[in-house]
Amino acid sequence: MLCGSCEGFLSQAYEKYGTRLFKNKRLILESPDSRVFLKFDYQRFFLYATSILWRASLSKQSDFVLAKDFALISEFFRSCIQRQSLLLPSSSEPGLRLDHFVTVSIVKVTENTDLLPQSVIDSTLMYPRLDLNIERATVVTYYFMVDGFVVRLSVHKIDSSGFTSLGTAILGRIKDRSFIKIPTIDIANYPAILRFFSAAAKAKVQWPK
Repeated sequence: MLCGSCEGFLSQAYEKYGTRLFKNKRLILESPDSRVFLKFDYQRFFLYATSILWRASLSKQSDFVLAKDFALISEFFRSCIQRQSLLLPSSSEPGLRLDHFVTVSIVKVTENTDLLPQSVIDSTLMYPRLDLNIERATVVTYYFMVDGFVVRLSVHKIDSSGFTSLGTAILGRIKDRSFIKIPTIDIANYPAILRFFSAAAKAKVQWPK
C-alpha cells in the first residue's frame, strides 16, 4: 500500500510512540474509573491516530468508502502527517489546524461482568472501522482498538460552507496538555465493542491466553 520508505517514516514518527504510550505501565496511573497518561505528546498522538485512519482510507475495505469521499480532508491528513504538524498547508486559511475539524478521543475498555477476561480485551487489535451509531450528516466517526484502548476520530465533512469545529462534548476527548485523564467504560456499555467480541466468539476465534 505504501513504499518501504513511507512505512519506515510512519513507524519512526508515530507508531513507535503510540505503542510505547499504551504499553509503558510506568507512565500510566490506573484507577477503577480512569487511566492517566503521563508525559503525553498531544500533537504526536493526534497525528499517530490520524496516520492510522489515513492509511486505512487508502485500502479497498468497504468501511472506508465514506472516507474516500473526503478527498480534500485526506490530502490535509497526508500533508500534516508528512510535515509532522497540525497546521494545515500555508495555502489554506492562515492558522487553520487539523484539530479544528477533527477530534480524537480515547477510552479504556474494562470488563466487570465476567463476560470475558480483561486479558483478552487488552490483547486484541481492532483495525479502524466506521462507527455506524453516529448519525450526523456532516460528521463521520471511525474507531480502532489497541491494548484495550479505543481511539475514536470524528471527521467533519468539508463543503461549500467551509470548516466547522466539533463543539459537542465527547467522552475521552484528548486535549493539548502534557498529561491526560482517560475514562474507563465497561464493555457491557459499549455495544459496538461487545458485538465485535460476540461475533468473534460465534466464529470460535482462539484468543491468546
